[in-house]
Parts: sequence; structure tokens; C-alpha cells
Amino acid sequence: MSWRRIGIGLLLPLLAVCACGPVESTSVILDAEGACRAAEVEHAGDVPEAAYYYHSAKQYLEKAKEEQGYADFEIAIDYGRKALELAKKARAIAAAKPPSP
Repeated sequence: MSWRRIGIGLLLPLLAVCACGPVESTSVILDAEGACRAAEVEHAGDVPEAAYYYHSAKQYLEKAKEEQGYADFEIAIDYGRKALELAKKARAIAAAKPPSP
């Protein structure tokens, strides 16, 4: 076996591992953006019981984007997942209760 093959064999898995952070953070952020839009459609910001979760989700989403911009992908993923969780909760609450006048 040549040294070139060994080098390529070791390099490919390393490249795959290095690409996971940016790809996963982008995926989580896109999912969180979609969940925030879904909560917005349900007027989660106008329902008192859901407003906290909705606005918190938006803030976590913004922080996830900021951390992704600094290439802190693990932190961006954590913030993105938190935003996704809060946005889903806000949407569920808002869907169950109509907005107050």
C-alpha cells in the first residue's frame, strides 16, 4: 500500500468530521427559523402565555446565528436547539389559545 493511499485514507475522515459543525449548526438554525415562523403564524407573540417562549426563541436564534458567525459551532448548535424547543412550545400554546384582544 502506498503512502499516498494511507494519507488520503486518513485525511477523508478528518475532513468529514471537520465539516459536521458548520453543517449541523446550519441545519439546526434553519429548523429553528422555521419553527419561529410557524409560531409567528399562530401569533405566539400576542398570546400572553406563549409570548415569553416566542420571544426567548427569537433571542436564542439570534445568538445561535451570532455564534455561528464566530465559528463556535457547538455553542451555535446548543442555542439553535434551545430556540427550536422554545418556538415549538410557543406555537403549541398559541395554537391552543386564541390571541387576547
